[in-house]
Amino acid sequence: MNNTSNFIDFREDIYVALYRRWLIVDILGRDKKDNFVLTMQKGALFDYLLKNPKDMHSFLVSFDRLHENSPYEDILYKNDAEFGSYQDVSEFLQSMLVLEAAGYIEVKNIGLDFFIASKKLLVEIKTAQVDSWKTSLSLLKPLVGKSLNILQKNCLR
Repeated sequence: MNNTSNFIDFREDIYVALYRRWLIVDILGRDKKDNFVLTMQKGALFDYLLKNPKDMHSFLVSFDRLHENSPYEDILYKNDAEFGSYQDVSEFLQSMLVLEAAGYIEVKNIGLDFFIASKKLLVEIKTAQVDSWKTSLSLLKPLVGKSLNILQKNCLR
């Protein structure tokens, strides 16, 4: 009997995913002048990175936000970046629709892009995982202004 079939990837639990994605929007959605700066595509990319610490580490090293020897906690789950999962926006978009319908985020169409920012706070959750996500997002904050092409190019280094 194969025990791996019963192995559940906590990252895909609907409530974990919604909170993680809301956190991305809350921390990265607006600049210091309160302008919307986070697009759906960038939000989905950053969500992918939060779910994959090894890729996050490589990504941050490529932008000199971390030293190559900085420690990180890897995970036991699969990583399908080579199949373009870092470009998939569909699950992130579904979460944004749920969060917008509940009044937690705001979506604005500016030009050809859809930008997202938080409207109200969710319950603050205090766990080591959430603290890790917040730390990673603080390192990503200066990169939100970079083009999607540059971000994606550095995602597979």
